[in-house]
Amino acid sequence: MTQFNTYDLKEIIEKKGSVLAFDLGIKKIGVAVGNNVLKTSRNLITFYSKNKTQRIEKIKQLVNEWQPVYLVLGLPLNQDLSANDTTKFCINTAKDIEKNINLPIFFVNENFSSTSAEEFIKDLGNKKQKNNNALVDQVAANIILQSHFNEVEKQMRSLDA
Repeated sequence: MTQFNTYDLKEIIEKKGSVLAFDLGIKKIGVAVGNNVLKTSRNLITFYSKNKTQRIEKIKQLVNEWQPVYLVLGLPLNQDLSANDTTKFCINTAKDIEKNINLPIFFVNENFSSTSAEEFIKDLGNKKQKNNNALVDQVAANIILQSHFNEVEKQMRSLDA
């Protein structure tokens, strides 16, 4: 897990409440919401944006509605963990979010989250949902959030050891 800022992990995790996770895309963004106490999450929405202003405004609306204690963003990396154009887009979007929303932001390596989401939906056996791209983005955001919760749990255990 990569932190966007150097927040004290223990201090952040002690803030109890909802967490929003985003599977960022240039045209559409999948969103999941979770609870960092129960370590549960669920798909929320997929929204479409034509530009940075629309993207940030929608994220601000979601933050106002859900009042999260922090945000989690998927960070797409190459298999060798190097950055690519989409990585740079996500980092720039995180900077825009940080300028407009005063919340900690955490990154999670999102490699294969969309592929895992597609497989999950396929395994459900619902043919109507099989090609539902909006649902894929939501499930990917959910996978990103669960990955974050798992990583935090692992890091907290190592701090306590």
